[in-house]
Amino acid sequence: MIAVIPIRKEFTDNEMSEIIAEAGGRAILIGEETEKAASSLETVSKQLICLEAASFSPARWSLLLRKYLEKQDLVIIPATPDGRDLAPRIAYELKWPLITGAIKVGPGYAYTVRHPREAMLEYRFDRPVVATILPGERGIEPLPPGAGHPHITVSDTTIPAEPSEEEGSDALLLDVLSNEAGELGLTEAERVIAGGAGLGGKDAFELLELLATRLGAVAGATRVATDAGWLPHDRQIGSTGVTVRPYWYVALGISGASQHLAGVVDPEHVAAVNLDPSCPMMALAELPIVADAPKVLYEMVEMLSTDHSSTEFTSQRA
Repeated sequence: MIAVIPIRKEFTDNEMSEIIAEAGGRAILIGEETEKAASSLETVSKQLICLEAASFSPARWSLLLRKYLEKQDLVIIPATPDGRDLAPRIAYELKWPLITGAIKVGPGYAYTVRHPREAMLEYRFDRPVVATILPGERGIEPLPPGAGHPHITVSDTTIPAEPSEEEGSDALLLDVLSNEAGELGLTEAERVIAGGAGLGGKDAFELLELLATRLGAVAGATRVATDAGWLPHDRQIGSTGVTVRPYWYVALGISGASQHLAGVVDPEHVAAVNLDPSCPMMALAELPIVADAPKVLYEMVEMLSTDHSSTEFTSQRA
């Protein structure tokens, strides 16, 4: 059993430590500044292999990692955005099954949660598998006094900037966008207001972001909305996006597909606005409002506007 952890400079020590602990202390760190990341660990590790690579290239990394993994019985990968991209490629290269969204894994078993966190599924297997594990589920075993440093093997393998003809090519990275200084990320937000296809377009999502700012919240979206370009993909909530754990969650024009609800974990309060009173999101909400979501959005922004005489929002109301 071994963990594979794609490292970027913003990857936290806690996220890395819990995945290594779940893998019994054995892991391959691949990415940027891996030795530095390994030396910062605060949990017991038996063996770490560091593979340095300047840029995230999941297709090429999966080919490189195959020789390190093909004799293992279980490969664990964090269910971060990078991990969810890398895991299916590794599973394909190894020709192994892939289990996603686990909360606990071990030799021959895995536990996952679904719908959202209302059902726990148990998997039993008698062959090697690749599994992604949700960050924040396991906790961390503190490093005891005098435990020393983990055994670190630094590979002399470096990933060239240009792929060989046999490797093929990855998606082209155009840019990496980070949050503005002081801007709260979705995963940390206590207040989240999210929009779906029911908001209708990019103009409405501009108002959604304005409303979120005025409520001290962070704006999120469903996959349909991010695929349409109405919000950036780092604002996508769900099984293929980020997981949020807010105190309150407001859903505007979101029907509540299982893929989206999988990313909304245990909010204390949920409000939903939708024209369909029987959709899953409305069933989940303690405050379901049967109404047209864009109209409600415009009214809320206008109510919170410091200038009630402005026609900025009233002109968009039907």
